[in-house]
Amino acid sequence: MGRPSGPGRLPYPFETLRNWYVSPFGGRSTDLAEGQVGLHRVAVEANTAIDVDRDRVAVGLLGDSREARPLILRERFEVVPLDEHRPDAFALSPNGEVVLSQGEWDFVRRPRLQPQLGQAVVLNKPPGRLAAEPAAILELIAGELRRRRRISDSRQT
Repeated sequence: MGRPSGPGRLPYPFETLRNWYVSPFGGRSTDLAEGQVGLHRVAVEANTAIDVDRDRVAVGLLGDSREARPLILRERFEVVPLDEHRPDAFALSPNGEVVLSQGEWDFVRRPRLQPQLGQAVVLNKPPGRLAAEPAAILELIAGELRRRRRISDSRQT
């Protein structure tokens, strides 16, 4: 991951821990669909290791301790690199700010993801296969739990 230097450098998002990126909230846009999060195209490419064609990220608010679910169970968002093809969302991310979709009833669907303008948002890209295929990991866990249950049931009979 090479960070650009000089006057054209976008400051956000910045990596705080490996694959944990923090950026201010830039606003909401109808240019994005539900389940998408937008970042300036240059910022995604220069400041992150996110593969927009493959990776999905968990999104949360910095310092929000209410999100107690394990990372593999958190909702994942598609990262959309913003440019002039999505003018409304692009205007909200001039320095690499996070842009969320403007959906009806979003405050009901995602009550914990209602940041104020400028509030720090965390994008977490899980490592390896988990980043691209969280459902596959959940299926592996479910399969192991079923296997253990069968073993336990067979011991009881």
